[in-house]
Amino acid sequence: MSREQVIANINASKIYGIHAWKAEELSKSSIIELLTTSGIAFSLGSLIIFALIVGFVIIGLTLYSAVIDRIRDYGTLKAIGANNSYVRRLILMQAFLIACVGFVLGFLLVLGFKQGVAQAGTLFEFPLWVEIGFFVITLFIAFSGSFFAIRRIVSLEPSAVFRG
Repeated sequence: MSREQVIANINASKIYGIHAWKAEELSKSSIIELLTTSGIAFSLGSLIIFALIVGFVIIGLTLYSAVIDRIRDYGTLKAIGANNSYVRRLILMQAFLIACVGFVLGFLLVLGFKQGVAQAGTLFEFPLWVEIGFFVITLFIAFSGSFFAIRRIVSLEPSAVFRG
């Protein structure tokens, strides 16, 4: 007997509560049922949106505050001949480094979480494209957050840092 015949025979038996599925169909229907009835999709979606908002705010404030703390240094660079393009690249490099460190720390935390829930019996994997996507989003957040710092420095008059 083929797999389909066995499944058809079990389903035709009309035993209450007994139903046979192909593994692929059971997997798909289980995922759809879980996502539509448990509220986990809404929770995860709102968590991701909140994380993105917090990421923009924290990285933006971190970069902006780093620029404000070193505003005299940037003004000095501009006074000795650094153009706005150089200063932009400097801030973007700082944003890139912050994004890389943040991604690595976040990824390590996710791996720790993954190990923790694996001990409780829940297993999950991220395909490579999702990990790359997370890194790209992290870079986007960092570069977007650096916009405020760049805007502040580009408008800075070099001679202003030498005044009292």
